[in-house]
Amino acid sequence: MREYSYSIELHCKEGAPYIVPRYPSNIPQSAMTIAESLTIADGTKIGKALPWLTAFFDDCQLQLAFFYLSSIAQQQWLEKHGRLLQESENNAMFIGEGHPDNMSRSKTIRVPNKDVLQNFGKGLGFESQLAKMILVYIYHRWDEHFRVIIADSFSIDKKDVECDLMGDIRDIRNSIVHNNSMLEQKNIDNMEILSQIWALNPGVLEISSAMINALVEQFNHIYIRIKSDFKFVH
Repeated sequence: MREYSYSIELHCKEGAPYIVPRYPSNIPQSAMTIAESLTIADGTKIGKALPWLTAFFDDCQLQLAFFYLSSIAQQQWLEKHGRLLQESENNAMFIGEGHPDNMSRSKTIRVPNKDVLQNFGKGLGFESQLAKMILVYIYHRWDEHFRVIIADSFSIDKKDVECDLMGDIRDIRNSIVHNNSMLEQKNIDNMEILSQIWALNPGVLEISSAMINALVEQFNHIYIRIKSDFKFVH
């Protein structure tokens, strides 16, 4: 008799969840049969967890939709008003409620036209800042909500629920929140996925729509590992 252990991955491909058991390579066929039956027996735990992985997938889709729709809207706005801004670059734009001549009592913000031109547009500051805000929010939702619930489904600590993609986004998030968007080489070296699909270098982090496009493909095939081993004796 000897003890065997195996682990489980939960996958969500384009919104459709499924499980992938990871059995050790040295497990004999007789023990494999037992492991497969135990995986089925763990169906209650898995059944609780899978809908939450799907819910996380749906939440990510919504946040990424916000990015695309906001980017489209600001592009359309700039196409309509960009020429006027260029002709009056030294003036300012007033946005809000009330008359700009009475700003002290109105709900109005003032933005120099040149700042709008420098930051709005494809590949400029607004696009990158919006992407950063959304990734910070996605990681917060994962780590403080969905990861906790999935861990509770298996009665394990949330640190035993791992996701390579979210681990990479954690490094991006920490660089944004704690290091003024400065990305260090150690962050890049620690990444499993983003370092392969994004051309990352140490320095100020800028996130383009092309980078978000590449990220969407990863979200559409997201998977997580249940780190705690499932054990049995055979």
